[in-house]
Amino acid sequence: MTDAGSLLGTITVADVASLIHDLRDVATAPDRTTVMQALARTLAPRFGDHLFVHLEGSDSLGELFSPDGTSAVIAEGGVLTAFSEVLLRGESAAASVDDPSVLAALLGPDDTAARVALIVPLTHRDRSLGVIALLRYAAAPRSAAVLALLEATASLLSSTLHQALSHERAVLTSEALLSATVTDVLPEADGYVLSAFLEAAHGHGLGGDWYDAVMSNDDTVMFAVGDVVGHDAGSASLMTQLRNAVRAYMVLDTSPGEVLDNAANFLAATDIPGMATLCVGRLDTITGRVVVARAGHPPPIVAGRKTSIAPIAPDPVLGSVRILRHREDTLTLGPSELLLVFTDGVIERRGQSLDDGLAALAKRAQTWSAEAAGDLARLLNQEIRAVAEDDACLLVIGRRSQHRRRLSVRLAADVEEIARVRHRCASWLRRRGVEAETIELVSLALSELCANGIEAAAPGTDIGVAVAFDDHRASVAVSNVGNRFNPPPPPSPTAPRGRGLMMLRNASDRLEIEHEDGTTSVSCVFIRP
Repeated sequence: MTDAGSLLGTITVADVASLIHDLRDVATAPDRTTVMQALARTLAPRFGDHLFVHLEGSDSLGELFSPDGTSAVIAEGGVLTAFSEVLLRGESAAASVDDPSVLAALLGPDDTAARVALIVPLTHRDRSLGVIALLRYAAAPRSAAVLALLEATASLLSSTLHQALSHERAVLTSEALLSATVTDVLPEADGYVLSAFLEAAHGHGLGGDWYDAVMSNDDTVMFAVGDVVGHDAGSASLMTQLRNAVRAYMVLDTSPGEVLDNAANFLAATDIPGMATLCVGRLDTITGRVVVARAGHPPPIVAGRKTSIAPIAPDPVLGSVRILRHREDTLTLGPSELLLVFTDGVIERRGQSLDDGLAALAKRAQTWSAEAAGDLARLLNQEIRAVAEDDACLLVIGRRSQHRRRLSVRLAADVEEIARVRHRCASWLRRRGVEAETIELVSLALSELCANGIEAAAPGTDIGVAVAFDDHRASVAVSNVGNRFNPPPPPSPTAPRGRGLMMLRNASDRLEIEHEDGTTSVSCVFIRP
């Protein structure tokens, strides 16, 4: 490499050729930090001792890069007067730097020997991006040739930097869209485990993959996994709109085929052109029956004792061909079995067909069980993150091998919460095969006990509810922290309070009230023949 000191005086053709060769790393750098590191490694050994970069809109004064590309953020200190003039005029300058306080801000209190700065503006289409400055520790002749070469370099850098900054803004926009729309908390369906992951492709913060799941009624889970084609802001925006529209259709408890019909109509009406694959399902949590419809999407996999790729006929990709009515197929999710719904990024590998990737995933799934559904999504995410070249999204639904004998729920001390908990407990009892008469009695007891518990609860506390069923014995228990529940009074036609507990005592086989350490618990037991 040519000596830096000689370059300050003369520039040769070989020097220019060498610089152009090394600037290839700058032109192909994917982000702002990599751009600056590559530039520092290219320029600082040739023309100076440090490269200083100040970008418009930055929270710090700038970054100081060493010849090896390492950097330190300069958080405090006034911007050099010469820098300000360059920013205002948009013209390069060679300036002496003599102010010790400024040097201390740039280089640190123990390194204030710099005396020469070559300052070049960074502009893109008349928009100022900032400045770069080459600092030298010893005074040396200022070369017009060097300054001209730096200007040419800055012109190339400005275009690359503008692209990097635009990509960073797009990534931030995409991440904001994803965080605002992708489901963080999946619904709790008794007897089932739901888990999921979403991973953006390497080098892209923007993606069109998404998943969602909602309880459309007490016994039904509606779910969807989709993939909007593309990796730009338009794709991310279309994904957000489509995902929100599909969620609205699922909440209405429409069939999966109707959800696809509506999604196709929505996509045709939107002002953002694009295409998407989509798989929608409706799970009956009592029977395990799943109705599925898919448009251009990979088929789900049912994993368990007999792992299989679900033979679900696909319709074309949404946005490609207009279809008035999408087809539906039915499968059954048995105890301990898993349903895997995913985008093509989960099975797509370089040098391998999608069919081969699908078969490989189905083969691996033979050893998986519903009890490990939560860990499964996490482990697959770690594997796919290392090799995926496209966005990847997976939704796992596992059916437990056995129903829990006891359901525990906590609710806020708010009477509006009672209906939600009552419906959930009734659904849980139906899945246990409990007859309607007993479910009605338990629901009545739960409503009365919750109302009493909420009324007597200490401010800011919640209520605990536990429902159990074993053989012919059903029970419900409610506890609170606060004042004691009203004990059942002696029968009296004029008693204004306590009739609910009195009624429960007469209707149940046993009613017990316990007080311990500031907590009151009331349990009600029903024994059926």
